[in-house]
Amino acid sequence: VATATRKIPGVPEHNVFGCTLAHPVRRYCIRLTSNPYFDTFFLLVSTAHCGLLVTDSSDDEFFKYLVGWMSFTATLLYLIQILICSIAFGFWGHKYSYLSYDVFNRLDFIATLGCGLELIALLMDYNFTIRAVRLFRVFKPMLALDTFKGVGHVIRTIEDGFYALCTVTGLLIFLFMAFAILGMNAYPGSFRRRCVWADNGELKMPEQWCKHWDESATYAGGARLGQKGYGLFHNCGPLQRCVDYGNPNNGFTSFDDLWSATITLFQ
Repeated sequence: VATATRKIPGVPEHNVFGCTLAHPVRRYCIRLTSNPYFDTFFLLVSTAHCGLLVTDSSDDEFFKYLVGWMSFTATLLYLIQILICSIAFGFWGHKYSYLSYDVFNRLDFIATLGCGLELIALLMDYNFTIRAVRLFRVFKPMLALDTFKGVGHVIRTIEDGFYALCTVTGLLIFLFMAFAILGMNAYPGSFRRRCVWADNGELKMPEQWCKHWDESATYAGGARLGQKGYGLFHNCGPLQRCVDYGNPNNGFTSFDDLWSATITLFQ
């Protein structure tokens, strides 16, 4: 108690709720978080909650009901953990505050937000899930094993280089957009035009993309050699037409707009 009542380096004198280090509730939270069983308990909760990802595919109604209540209980315990740590050391901005102290605390906070959003969507009868975010809470139990000690170094290295990674990602996005705009100027509507049979309009198989020739050059003695889409106005075969048949892959593959062009670059 004497340690909690005096100023501790790296710990704010007032927490997010305005409690000083001498406040009895804050002193109790500091003692509670210093207990080794505190972290062990929440590690077990995280492990059990993540284990539900494996068993959550059952169609049994009672099992789904049980899993829902277990998820609600786990999310409530996560919120209690964040609340206790925030009361004891603050939430953000100081060396030992909850979000600033460790990258795994930030991952746990993201996982807790994901669980909360799932529960809100469930109460509103929306089919929404981001259950993979729960796996962020698996890192702490993993690091308790000697086999996965190196995982902590990898995650901290990624955190240290996060802003540099964002810069590189931004540069790559800029380059992809530049190539997408180039494709929009070079190949607008190119994926729409395909050869079809002239008599019934059915798509020629295998698919053949086509293009229209310059109609100003298809004159003989002042008379046109055929209607647009027929004859010499395209590079399709005999008895075929070159028409706009629609973009392939349900319209996703094209250079008609920036969004579709960007997606096409990855195909």
